[in-house]
Amino acid sequence: MDNGDFYLIDLGSRNGSFVNGRWANIPVKLRNQDQLTLGQTNVTFCSPPDNSQLTDLEVPKTLLPTALLQFRRLISVLVVDMRNFTKKTRQMDEVILSELMSCWFLRAGDSLGVHGSWIHKYIGDGVMAVWIHDSHGGVSQKELIKILRAINALQSMTGELWKQFPLPFPLRVGIGVNTGYAIVKNTGSNNHPEYTHQGDTVNGAI
Repeated sequence: MDNGDFYLIDLGSRNGSFVNGRWANIPVKLRNQDQLTLGQTNVTFCSPPDNSQLTDLEVPKTLLPTALLQFRRLISVLVVDMRNFTKKTRQMDEVILSELMSCWFLRAGDSLGVHGSWIHKYIGDGVMAVWIHDSHGGVSQKELIKILRAINALQSMTGELWKQFPLPFPLRVGIGVNTGYAIVKNTGSNNHPEYTHQGDTVNGAI
């Protein structure tokens, strides 16, 4: 990054990437001596020395940080949110509402994780998830089944959750899915970088 930080970003590799034994399913900020596993290869990340005090002429080209990480990838975007939730919850107890949404977000993340994705963004009373595909091979049947099973799991989980909370109305979700090419890039400020996806594919799912 342009502030000198280094991130490991897995763009959908078959075997996954791991940092200190933990699956890097989202961008992970690297620290000196982190242990990386890339497929069958184990490596140790060595952070370059602090060059903040060096002039531009003194900084070796190999140590210059990447100003922008940007790729064009084939992705599937899933957006799920509660239907008419804001209007229905105006008369709810705030404690119950908070517990309900915390539980729903947690279980939504678990459901997506089982099927190869993760919560990429929290959007009010909804979430957005992304699957990154092989741009040359397209969307395989196996990947499509994962997405469909994730949708089914989210719907089932929402119905089960309604039975656990004293709600005067059933919980219902709306789910949109779109597949296509999008720009995968780092945005935001130096102190708060954000890994995001941009393009009509994302807009279509929302």
